[in-house]
Amino acid sequence: MRKTRLRRKFLKDQRGTAAIEFAFVAPLIFAVILSGFESGLMFTKVQFVEMAIEDVTREIYTGQVLNQELTREDVIQRICDKIEVVQQCNGNVTLQIERLNTYSLDNISERTCIHSGETLSNEDLPAYQTTNGGELVFLRVCITTDVVVDGLEWMTFYGTNLALRLPRTSEGKYAIFASAVFRNEPFTNQGGQQS
Repeated sequence: MRKTRLRRKFLKDQRGTAAIEFAFVAPLIFAVILSGFESGLMFTKVQFVEMAIEDVTREIYTGQVLNQELTREDVIQRICDKIEVVQQCNGNVTLQIERLNTYSLDNISERTCIHSGETLSNEDLPAYQTTNGGELVFLRVCITTDVVVDGLEWMTFYGTNLALRLPRTSEGKYAIFASAVFRNEPFTNQGGQQS
């Protein structure tokens, strides 16, 4: 009789039920919120990289890169300076600049990415050619990045990545690519000759 009374009292007691429900639901809610944050941050990184490429493209087609004799590392540093708010560059950027004969990209090499701490031999580095006025130019950059909260990629970010289509690298990072094809202005080089 006493056991039955205790059992009934226990089953009727509602204290703590909200805490139990919250314990079940809270991880899912926080995961969705963090995944939304992660997706927004990745979209922002992509936009910053594309804006940086627009700025660097402008410097190339107006002749500033040639006249200042900027090296591959100098141009990469200019890109990194423009995206440092959302993405740190730490040896994870590759830059490709090639002259084109036509608007066809058939002869362009495959995309190349690099991870922090990884070095590529000169043969494996993408082309970096100085360009003259009036030439067609192809520019491509790859920046590898990681997600902020590991383990949440299976949630919202995978769905969002259907729109971004960011490829995964062998190291498990995401590769952000941006490219442009443009014709240089008929600028003059340092010697004063029009190219």
